[in-house]
Amino acid sequence: MRIKSSTPLWLASRALLFERGDAFFAQLKRSEKDCGTEAIHDLRVASRRVREALTLFSPCYPQEALRPLRRKFSRVTKSLGDLRNADEAFFFLRRLAERLGSPGREFLAAPLARCASRRIEERKRLRPALDKWRNGSLARRFYRHAGHPVLFGEAADHPAFVSMTEFARGALDLKGSAIPHLLLTALREEEVDDQHRLRIAVKHLRYRAEILSPLFGSSFLSIHGTLKNYQEELGKMHDLDVFAALLAAEEDSGPGREATLAAISGERHKHFERFVALHGEMPLTEVAEGLRGSIQ
Repeated sequence: MRIKSSTPLWLASRALLFERGDAFFAQLKRSEKDCGTEAIHDLRVASRRVREALTLFSPCYPQEALRPLRRKFSRVTKSLGDLRNADEAFFFLRRLAERLGSPGREFLAAPLARCASRRIEERKRLRPALDKWRNGSLARRFYRHAGHPVLFGEAADHPAFVSMTEFARGALDLKGSAIPHLLLTALREEEVDDQHRLRIAVKHLRYRAEILSPLFGSSFLSIHGTLKNYQEELGKMHDLDVFAALLAAEEDSGPGREATLAAISGERHKHFERFVALHGEMPLTEVAEGLRGSIQ
């Protein structure tokens, strides 16, 4: 169905949840033939979007049904994330080893071998989980609950008949409200924790905007592209923080260790500069305001 600004929330929630579920289960089916790095990443992202949709439309559904379903998809994302993290670490360390001189390559040999072994282990562990998710019970459970929004709740302000325009503005306000505060510190390079929190806030705002995309005007593609760029730069900074912490824990304290950590620090600085440049071109606060303003 076509979602319009006047569509009541209960009707839109059902259609938009089905849309996210269809995308996830189609990608899950494709993983039977392709279980490579990109396919697993796409499946993980699809599971995150289902979770965001379940959270977004939770006011229209009985919590005793929705809460276990959200936990189930959370476990799916976690399982897929373990393999994604192993893949990302392996490919990054391999590229880094190719760039560094002899001391760095020697230092990275042991952690790279461990990452390679972990990738194999995670893939073996994931195969039975993928088979279990494909057996149909997860899909049946999802569509059974997603297809039955509650029209009349006990609370006087039950939102089932609120228009999608009104609901969307409130939903974006809720997800974008943390951004101005986090930006105050995240624009300082040493504030790693707030950069991580900002990354999560941006990710959820982006997913929420994608779910609500039928409501946006022609400016949405440009705004969404900027939001995606922010998420990517913040995500790369976070990955580099994780890799640096992993390698800093290595017992080897020779010159290869210092050269490797210096290379990671330098790469992180480049991504931080791109993050700052994005802020200069279009501040995140304006991105969030632009999303709300483009709702038709």
